[in-house]
Amino acid sequence: MRPHSLLALALTAAATTTLRAQSSTCRAADDESARLISAAKLMVTSTDSRWIQARNAYQLSVVPDTAIALVTDDSVCAQAGSAYNSALADGLRHERSLYVVRVGDRYVVEDPSTDASGAEYRLIVTLSSAFVVLAKGAA
Repeated sequence: MRPHSLLALALTAAATTTLRAQSSTCRAADDESARLISAAKLMVTSTDSRWIQARNAYQLSVVPDTAIALVTDDSVCAQAGSAYNSALADGLRHERSLYVVRVGDRYVVEDPSTDASGAEYRLIVTLSSAFVVLAKGAA
């Protein structure tokens, strides 16, 4: 193989690795994701009127708690990130590292980096399985 072919191959591999790293928007499981999953479970399984009101506001259905899980698939998180950004004003859109929680056939998406901006609340977005924004709320 020619030296310039090896260089091109090396640059392509490096670029592919960089692109993968840039498009990875899933956050790993941690205390915050556990809090979000716990709240989602209460919201979709509770018979308390306040949780039912929250469930309706976030357009979630009653599902068994086994239908709730943290998403770690980067392609799903990338699509959720695009949809999350579409719910924001132009100046606030950027690449994000998100918590994406599957709740039945919907996704609940949160960007914890909004805490770093000094915001009092975080935006929570509910998406359909086709990544259409169904609801927005603050937590």
